[in-house]
Amino acid sequence: MTTRVFLDACVLFPPLVRGCLLSAAAEDLVAPCWSPGVVGEWAHAVARDHGPDAAAAVRAEAEAMAVRWPEGLASAAPGEGPAPGPEPGFTLPDAGDVHVLSAALAARADLLVTFNLRDFPARKLREMGLAPIHPDALLWELGGREPQAMGRALARALRPFPALSGAAEAAGGLKRARLPRLAKMVRRGEIAPAR
Repeated sequence: MTTRVFLDACVLFPPLVRGCLLSAAAEDLVAPCWSPGVVGEWAHAVARDHGPDAAAAVRAEAEAMAVRWPEGLASAAPGEGPAPGPEPGFTLPDAGDVHVLSAALAARADLLVTFNLRDFPARKLREMGLAPIHPDALLWELGGREPQAMGRALARALRPFPALSGAAEAAGGLKRARLPRLAKMVRRGEIAPAR
């Protein structure tokens, strides 16, 4: 069974990170899930930095994700009762992240992929059957387990970035995108982006 990974808005906002994660999903290495709340945060961050037209592009991309992975949009299925969520009174370091946790639980995700690990205490989440993970750790693990599939995924993720066409350039771009372990695998030739 493919690992279900809930994508926090912070990993969808950077295009290269999003591309790596969704390309890994396209190779069936993970099954992505997300929520309308996450898409809203992603669109807000993009609009703040790039204007309202960019936010419209985010919503279009989210619709394309829903077409590609129809099981990915987190919501309670009709007739299944309320979606699982944290116990009443449950708190996180940032109260604004409770909707992310609730959606990840509703999606029955195995992993919550986020850059903000401090905001999702691992011990608390494990008690609910969910583990937080940094995107670099996830992609590094997938690369070690399935290097050929990750090579294809990485080639797809890098395609929109012609300046990252060589291995050294790709490794540098991945490192700048806060994916240093994945960058090291590319630099060492452990993963070769299949162009």
